[in-house]
Amino acid sequence: MLEEARPLLENAENALKTIQPAAIATVRKLAKPPFLVMQIMDCVLILFQKKLDPTVWDAEKQFFKPSWGESLKMLNASGFLQNLMNYDRDSINEETVDLLAPYINYPKYNRAEAMRSSGDVAGLLLWTIAMSDFYWINRKVLPLKAALIIKERKLGEATASLNEAQKKLDEKQAELDVVQAMYDKAMGEKKILMDDAALCRRKMSSANTLISMLGGERVRWTAQSKEYLAQIERLVGDVLICTAFLSYSGPFNQEYRMNLRKVWEHDMDQRKMPYTDELNVTSMMIDEATVSIPSNFSRVTSAFACADLG
Repeated sequence: MLEEARPLLENAENALKTIQPAAIATVRKLAKPPFLVMQIMDCVLILFQKKLDPTVWDAEKQFFKPSWGESLKMLNASGFLQNLMNYDRDSINEETVDLLAPYINYPKYNRAEAMRSSGDVAGLLLWTIAMSDFYWINRKVLPLKAALIIKERKLGEATASLNEAQKKLDEKQAELDVVQAMYDKAMGEKKILMDDAALCRRKMSSANTLISMLGGERVRWTAQSKEYLAQIERLVGDVLICTAFLSYSGPFNQEYRMNLRKVWEHDMDQRKMPYTDELNVTSMMIDEATVSIPSNFSRVTSAFACADLG
């Protein structure tokens, strides 16, 4: 879907590059600009969510009278072209596109007419059309972006936990190395200092006890570290399953959802993409604290909600 949007964005940016500051200055000075130029500026006002004049029908043009006064305010503002280049495309909503529709569907709202009326700002017309077309693709992408942000946050938390565990493991390993060095030194001195044998034996006993304790912890931390690494290796596959589930499984019943999931997992197996067997989508999307909200009826509600997710 991102690939579908890229040509639209490139066309929009190229269209804006054709507009020169001198062209904007020329339009700004027009005492009576062409009707199409005023329509184009109405579309710019709509995209930037600026105020429009009350709707008045122009019987001659068979269209609404433009809000040229408001358009002049925008044209006279500093950085007009830069604001177009930096426009937040994700802010476009369906209401904005609905407001643009009458303009874009107007028979003369096209590049050829714009070039004839005022070629200097024809690129601005193409930009408004591109922004409208971009919305229909982008609205499919936005939920995926939101899901990606959530997964990236979880990945960051998992990585932080892994780093903390690794730090503790390194600290204990350093302590173990120190104790091991003490033990080795004591063993070396035992052959030379027979008079201190009793003292050395006490040190050895203490050192052995500490080494045994730290050795057990090392096994646990090593296992925990490996598990975190395994989770990271499977994370892309797990996120893919969850993203596909959110995007496509909503309208279907449990049986069809399971069939879809088997198809996805089979495809990932063929691509040798690691993922968690029998992944619990519910636990990936909702933490246990949220599921276990204490109230008289929330357990039933949460149970049905989780069953619907899973």
